[in-house]
Amino acid sequence: MTVLRARSVPAALPREQEREAPPLNFTPPGLRLLLGLFVVIGVMYLLATPPFEASDEIWHYPFVQFLQRGMGLPVQQPRPEDNLARQEGGQPPLYYALGAALTFWADTGPPGSGIEPNPHAMVGVPLTPGNKNLAIHQPNDRWHGAGLAVTIIRFASLLMGAASVWLVHRLALLCAPGAPAVALGAAAVTAFNPEFLFISAAVNNDNLMTLLGLLGVERIRAAVVAPSLRNSVLLGIVLGLAALTKLTGLGLLPLAGLALLWAAWRRRAFGWLAAHGALAFGLAAILAGWWYVRNQILYGDPTGLSIFLKIVNTRNPPPPIWELIVNEFEGFRISFWALFGGVNILADRPTYLFYDLVSLLALAGLAVVGMRWWRARSVHRYPGPLDASTTLIVLAWTAIVAAGLLRWSQTTLASQGRLLYPAMAGIALLLALGLVGPLPQRLGGRAAGALAGVLALVAAGLPFRFIVPAYTAPPPLATIDATMPRLDIDFGDSIRLVAAEVPPGPYRHTDRVPVRLTWQALRPLDRNYSVFVHLFARDNRKVGWYDTYPGLGLRPTRDWKLGEVYQDVVPVFIEYLTEGPVLLRVEVGVYEYRTGERLAARAGGREIGTSPVIGWTKLADPPGSDPPAVNVRADFDGLIRLDGATIVPARRFPPGDTRPPAWHVSLWLEAIRPIERDYTMFVHVLGPDGRLLSQNDGQPVENAYPTSRWEVGERVIDRREVPVPAPPRAGARLVVGFYDASTGARLPRRDAPGDFLDLGPLDGIQ
Repeated sequence: MTVLRARSVPAALPREQEREAPPLNFTPPGLRLLLGLFVVIGVMYLLATPPFEASDEIWHYPFVQFLQRGMGLPVQQPRPEDNLARQEGGQPPLYYALGAALTFWADTGPPGSGIEPNPHAMVGVPLTPGNKNLAIHQPNDRWHGAGLAVTIIRFASLLMGAASVWLVHRLALLCAPGAPAVALGAAAVTAFNPEFLFISAAVNNDNLMTLLGLLGVERIRAAVVAPSLRNSVLLGIVLGLAALTKLTGLGLLPLAGLALLWAAWRRRAFGWLAAHGALAFGLAAILAGWWYVRNQILYGDPTGLSIFLKIVNTRNPPPPIWELIVNEFEGFRISFWALFGGVNILADRPTYLFYDLVSLLALAGLAVVGMRWWRARSVHRYPGPLDASTTLIVLAWTAIVAAGLLRWSQTTLASQGRLLYPAMAGIALLLALGLVGPLPQRLGGRAAGALAGVLALVAAGLPFRFIVPAYTAPPPLATIDATMPRLDIDFGDSIRLVAAEVPPGPYRHTDRVPVRLTWQALRPLDRNYSVFVHLFARDNRKVGWYDTYPGLGLRPTRDWKLGEVYQDVVPVFIEYLTEGPVLLRVEVGVYEYRTGERLAARAGGREIGTSPVIGWTKLADPPGSDPPAVNVRADFDGLIRLDGATIVPARRFPPGDTRPPAWHVSLWLEAIRPIERDYTMFVHVLGPDGRLLSQNDGQPVENAYPTSRWEVGERVIDRREVPVPAPPRAGARLVVGFYDASTGARLPRRDAPGDFLDLGPLDGIQ
């Protein structure tokens, strides 16, 4: 039997100092202050974010409840709605077990209780205004029941984050023992990364994974540099705990194996490798192996990914790596630095530009350091000495985590830059080397302190600028805006739409129409109703919508007080393409989300359906329309100018379509001055004798854009089909004009005699 003794390890190589790192001061003054600031700012993020609102927290926490209530581990089902913890129920359980141990005494109810999801939440959709809240909240809900349990686990996670910052500092100091300023800078860019602060103050197993990932790298380094029974045991324990926290932890296994193999090869001690490796990996298997055996039995897959991927959104087919990096680099970058809430609260552009500047300065500084190392032909000269073995292990772990993230991103639509945090030591080391390394060592400490101060100041301001406003409900109105059109539409016997205002536009595709709605409760409400605002184009085609609880998710009807008035500004997205210009009909309704049942609407004592029209808005003509084929010009009574036309040859419809062949006519029109009436446009086919052979009369743009809505100078393209007379007549001509449908009077031309424009013979257009 092989006996594990440190003295049995072969002597160190001549060029390598193979010994355990000397004890590092746990709290040098700069690090102590930095950790204190991290905890203080982390508490700001914790309190700014209501329970269940941090990334996937609404699904992480039910896993804790399963264990807390003694219900065992969740068993995943293929359909997402059958899993209270959604995909998070398939995660390894260590973090959740710790959360349950901390909150076993709290009365939180069965899994899922204490959580009221917002059915309209825009999860992972940061560019959509409103509905940032994943859950519906009551005042002070963080201090009792499930909310209290979440708060306690968040504080524990924050301590894990502080320990991770300390480990980043330790690993950076082990990599560059002669440059304490670099280590402090690495700790600063970790501690005061807003996204790291945000996740550290959330119920999320990434916090334990980050801690164990960094600790695993430190233990691998210790096992390689100073082999001993103690270090092999500690390495095995950390490897097992990491594998029991998240699948990312499995990446430590090949890193540890390669590091031990490399150390054994350098020492020519493969027997040592077999003994120490068997001990470390054996302990890891004892600690975590049962979880993977369970998955194999339940799902036929030791990792459980087969069922996990049926719950989350997957990519099919997976994009190439290079395409993924190019197309989604911005998303990785934003979610590495600052993307809050349920992956749906962005910071502003100056914030991201600030972190871009930090990154670019670090990159430029790394180039300077690299050039100095190149000229000196040694990484031991500046700013070092740099411990090559430790740095190689740290950077290898960074590469493993980054490769795993890219592979995961090829598979799912939920990839984020923050998933690199378990490898934060390598990223922070490179950033700090670039930001502090180029400076003279006498200035390094001051530079690291200044860097920490600036980063802390920026990070401390973001919760108040972006997170708190996203969850602040609009207050009741003191008075009703008298400028808004009064409607007084009652939905059921519960809710009154007092007034509404629809902006006239014009808007274009992908714009948002801000529809203002003023509401009032007619009686106390015992349920939360949803509101819809829908936009319809011609042919009743729905082209835009927004469904929400009032207050864009933050002022549900159950919280309304009798007599108080509330106002929404609903940003309705024009999503589906339709040719403009056209008037869009705006409809509003109230319904119960679970059943879809709409409340009947009444106004002036009569029923008006379930989706009354509250106004109209204008969709502009899409830019870049083709120019007219025929340059013609006509001025109709100084109101409407026609200055171009295109006539497409007669269109014949497929067999079975009974419509006659038709010319497709496009007319370029413009309002010369305000038009008070809705004029009908006629497009007639006249025979040689002036008799009417066929026609298409109607208001412009298929009766969807009346002339009274036109703005002075606005260009309107009217497209319509004019039937070909049967049989076709030689010498037929196409004429265009306008008339008042109520009187039949045509608009006279001001630029020529008559009341129509002759577009010419149709003989050659068949």
